[in-house]
Amino acid sequence: MWNTPARAAMVPLLAMLLACAPTAPASKTGDAPPPRPRPNRTVTLIARAEPGTLGARPLTGGTGGTTILVAPFNASLDDVDENGAVIPSLAEALPQLHTDSWRVYPDGRMETTYRLRPNLTWQDGAPLTADDFVFALRVYQNPSYGSSGPPTSYMDEITAPDARNLVIRWRQPYPDAGVLGPTGFPPLPRHILEAQYRELDALGFASLPFWIRDYVGLGAYRIDQWEPGSFFEATAFDGYVMGRPKIDRMRMVFMGDTNTALATMLSGEAHYVTDFVLYYEDGLNLEREWKRENGGTVHWFPNLLRITNIQVRSDLANPALLRDVRVRKALAHGIDINEGFEVITGGKGAFALAPMTLDDPFYPAVEKAVARYPYDPARARQLLEDVGLSRGSDGFYRTAAGDPLSIEYSFILQASNERETSIFVDSLRRVGIDASTRAFTAVQIRDAQLYTSFPGLNLTNAGNAFWHYLRGEIPTAANRYSGKNYTGWENAEFERLYNSFSSTLEPSERERQAVALARIWSEELPTIPHYFTPVVNGWSAQLVGVAPRTRSTVAPLGHMERWDWKS
Repeated sequence: MWNTPARAAMVPLLAMLLACAPTAPASKTGDAPPPRPRPNRTVTLIARAEPGTLGARPLTGGTGGTTILVAPFNASLDDVDENGAVIPSLAEALPQLHTDSWRVYPDGRMETTYRLRPNLTWQDGAPLTADDFVFALRVYQNPSYGSSGPPTSYMDEITAPDARNLVIRWRQPYPDAGVLGPTGFPPLPRHILEAQYRELDALGFASLPFWIRDYVGLGAYRIDQWEPGSFFEATAFDGYVMGRPKIDRMRMVFMGDTNTALATMLSGEAHYVTDFVLYYEDGLNLEREWKRENGGTVHWFPNLLRITNIQVRSDLANPALLRDVRVRKALAHGIDINEGFEVITGGKGAFALAPMTLDDPFYPAVEKAVARYPYDPARARQLLEDVGLSRGSDGFYRTAAGDPLSIEYSFILQASNERETSIFVDSLRRVGIDASTRAFTAVQIRDAQLYTSFPGLNLTNAGNAFWHYLRGEIPTAANRYSGKNYTGWENAEFERLYNSFSSTLEPSERERQAVALARIWSEELPTIPHYFTPVVNGWSAQLVGVAPRTRSTVAPLGHMERWDWKS
């Protein structure tokens, strides 16, 4: 260090140097100060598990809820804003019914027309063209990938008059033809995938590195590093249709352990926790700790439908009595849904009555019409006795032949699922049903045939859609066990009504059909609805621009381009 005399001697010299130095030009009146340099930081998110694909529409079936992680890497013709409103995305405008952009023909066929925004590119710089949508439909409708589901299951063909215009021809009226959604019909990069699609079999194509570490999409971020089982990192995409993200880099870390995830959020090492990582108790703990120092926001949204599937396929149902609707109703009355609701949702969820979201426009009418099955052990016993069962000396019901009513209750191995299943099994045993648990491990659920072939009951999450209960959605070898109708339930009138529901354009008639569908479903009871558990998200106070989810159609990571660091 300098000593004091030396510092004193330097003062005149410094004064002379400063006097000789050129001065900065005086700013003009009204000039804004120079902008502050943007912080070059990486936003870190926590996910429960590593996604099996970054494609917005997975080619193969599966479970795990990781599809919510793909939004930052994809874009489609339309999107949903933070309020649930559908907005144009890759397209300049949305089709409007009874105009040139949405034509309905006398024979029931339809056409919807889109014009792409100019100068759109894939993340590798190749131009996005209408032919990418033509190619995508070929892939999504390939029967080797199982059930395609709506909307592509209703599409007849797509034509591309030129690079920016595409025409979707529909084989029947489809009311949601103008609202495809961010995951309904995303394009695929033909310039990368077409040759491999021609050369490889279905398994080889679905297993390409493209779908993970080499993914090229249209979204706000592009993958640039992937450490299997640990994390991936991505960089902001300058050409994103909604505008370049304000935060340059993102990092997604995979944490299956809730305690580790909670500690990581509290330490500030991560800034956002995605769906299904934290349960409501963890959300309460995070909120309590953050309140002490304004550390961030915790948000609950009851959106995850919990159900018990009942196996009714004749070759799988064990006991065969599960095919008797009176037994299914007895099970519904015998499950202590109230205790499950308190233990699993902490009162922050909502009870469910049908396979549809609470904000579905038809839900208020459906709620008034469906059959209900409150917890009622006495009613459960009466139904079992109506079938001809009687209680043995051990307290459990038996058939006239002396066979016990033994039912296996399966679930995906996870602490919360185990607690929930134990509550339901205990309540059934108190009724007199010899219920037992079976846990599917993370490895086992990758075997779609094994997981969808449960013999008794299966506690799981469910999609909010009637089409999951169609005959064509029963998991079979033909659809690679990717169908959604795990129960194997079939009902001709339900099928007829759904076909009408899915092709009716008039809203009031669709509401009547939705009510009729829900009534059949609730009276036949292939599935017992329980409740919507709260999805818990949390984000650091360092972030701004993060919109809380207020509608079921809103993807929590769907607009990461708006996120920014707090100044």
